[in-house]
Amino acid sequence: LLKMSSFPIYVMFLSLVFLAELVAGISGFVFRHEIKGTFQRTFSEAVKNYNSQDERSLAVDNVQRSLKCCGVLNYTSWLSSIWFPNNGIPPSCCANTHTDRQTHTVHTDKHTHLSCLLQGCYELV
Repeated sequence: LLKMSSFPIYVMFLSLVFLAELVAGISGFVFRHEIKGTFQRTFSEAVKNYNSQDERSLAVDNVQRSLKCCGVLNYTSWLSSIWFPNNGIPPSCCANTHTDRQTHTVHTDKHTHLSCLLQGCYELV
């Protein structure tokens, strides 16, 4: 008796979850340009002020490692960061040369032969 009365509640709950997912998907599609613009602006600022320690810097490292990308548009985004003059390009931007195909060797004062991923993170979002 209890199972029969809870079935409509279960169906209603599943319908609400489906509707919420549908609304989220449509909203993401409609606002995709605004979302990408916001990502580019905030990611550029995070790269520029990167220090490898704060939460935003750790998020930059995480994005670059998981998406296998480097910088905003490409590795040259790091040239204007406060991190670059003393430290070069961060390791999260470097390729695993055994598995990553699209790399470019960058010559810097700190890292003479650093294999950097070519693709920027903005393209992949």
